[in-house]
Amino acid sequence: MNKMNMKDTITEKVKEIIDFELEGKLSPIFVFVGIDSYINVNAFADNIVDIETFTKNGNIQLFDQEWFTKVFLALQMPGKNYHILSFAQFSYLNIHLNIDFFTSRIVIIRDTRIKTINRIFR
Repeated sequence: MNKMNMKDTITEKVKEIIDFELEGKLSPIFVFVGIDSYINVNAFADNIVDIETFTKNGNIQLFDQEWFTKVFLALQMPGKNYHILSFAQFSYLNIHLNIDFFTSRIVIIRDTRIKTINRIFR
């Protein structure tokens, strides 16, 4: 199976995980940890809070106060049933904000769930 089919399959699996995790949760924030290279990021573009920095591993210059304000406001906006952050975004969000603020809404989707699927294609 080629890499594109693998990415499509893993993207669908991540969508299934999101659908499962949406049950009974109000506006969860999914944090993708180590999976962006395994998925088609564009398939989630409507729910990614900041697509410009989603695949970047920046520092405080990238994830600055202006970035924080934009992301914080987006996470508060009604109308989306869920939001997505990368681990880097989530980490820097927590530098600017007490981690407890969003705790009840955070759902981590990490590469360990994806690596199991990835082994199928080897």
